[in-house]
Amino acid sequence: MPAEVTIGIVTAVPVEHAALREALDHAHDHRAAGDPKTYRVGDIPSSVRGRPHRVVTTLQTRDGTRDAAASVTNLIRSFPSLRTILMCGIAAGVPAGGVRLGDIVSATDGIVDYAHLRATDEGLSLRRAPGDVSASFLDADHKLAQEELHERRPWTTVLTELEREHAAFRRPPGAGTPTVHRGAFGSSDVLLRDAKLRDDLARRHRVVAFEMEASGLAAAARMHGREWYLVKGVSDLADRNKDDRYHGFAAAASAAYLHALLGVMTPEPSRTGRPGGTASLSRVLEVMLDIATIQAEHDRQRLIHELPSHLRAGIPYSPTPRIHFLSIIRACQDYPEGRDALLDALGMMLGPGSPAFDRVSQVIEENWAA
Repeated sequence: MPAEVTIGIVTAVPVEHAALREALDHAHDHRAAGDPKTYRVGDIPSSVRGRPHRVVTTLQTRDGTRDAAASVTNLIRSFPSLRTILMCGIAAGVPAGGVRLGDIVSATDGIVDYAHLRATDEGLSLRRAPGDVSASFLDADHKLAQEELHERRPWTTVLTELEREHAAFRRPPGAGTPTVHRGAFGSSDVLLRDAKLRDDLARRHRVVAFEMEASGLAAAARMHGREWYLVKGVSDLADRNKDDRYHGFAAAASAAYLHALLGVMTPEPSRTGRPGGTASLSRVLEVMLDIATIQAEHDRQRLIHELPSHLRAGIPYSPTPRIHFLSIIRACQDYPEGRDALLDALGMMLGPGSPAFDRVSQVIEENWAA
């Protein structure tokens, strides 16, 4: 079953997870071997009738960037078929950007880790960014933005259902229909309750909302070769008036908008959900692990070096042979020419007529997806 799941969604606090769970169809709890977490697996409709997205949700043990990164790592270990990691929940908005309580913010411009700085005589400057957001989710957001121009907001249907069925998600008195804002999030382990600091950071880094997990999520997703995206509802304005009144409604608004994003996207194939599934992947992995001459770290790196550059770029490093080989196989499976590229690289390493190469090439030929 885990091989079917293509999207992992991380939440930081219970109200976020509760809203997201209610937005799933045919949901059930799932435990993975060796992982103490209980996950929630379910469906969210896609743009293709009868082919929903298969998703898994998790709740962080604690909020913050470090626990977000750990949650992503555990998700991918337990659900290796994941292609995209998402974050859904609540955030603090910047009023100067027109953001109000209950609104929705979509991370079209990614995130800014405003605590990851370089200090020089000239002052403070940001270090490297955590990477670009998922292009497919960015395209989906563009589609919803175009729908808004025609006064169509498909996410309001799900939000209305959540409000009707659960008092915890109802909008506070005086709250109207949320507005969707698009831009960058500021992310770091800082709980903002200072309007002056909020506005200074927003102006300096050009962000429209602040939160405390996404930089860790993005870094972990990138390290494992997965795409990522972020959607959050505005529950406070990062000032002295911060309270919990909008937590439920903002969490529901975020879940509803994420539901709408997925609703205009076609379902992607899983990383291991090809013909043959995880059993076939396991057979390829085991035969590679059985070849003594490519077990050493420098030999694995040499094998990667023999692959085309666009394949090499998608292979995260691991000192553990099993994890490293698994990353190599997955990267090659994601490209039409990946199987032949892997066979060529193994031939260079082992010798095209060697017994070891004959054995591994036979297993790959028999178990690789067409």
